Amino acid sequence: MIPYETIEPATKGDLRAILKILKHYDPYITRLAMRPVLGTDGAVYLRVNEDFKQELQITLVTSLLCFDTVNG
Repeated sequence: MIPYETIEPATKGDLRAILKILKHYDPYITRLAMRPVLGTDGAVYLRVNEDFKQELQITLVTSLLCFDTVNG
């Protein structure tokens, strides 16, 4: 769990706090961004769709910056 002491400065745009939160959620975001790809051998492999991963990270940061820690 991310402590309030990290979330609160992140909502105010503190880069260090935002990066800490992104690092915390990176494994989850990476899992969400996995997409099946057909290999040259005909097998299906999971690969990270980097564009989708970046969109998820942007959405997280945008949500942080819009979050009101006072009123929820």
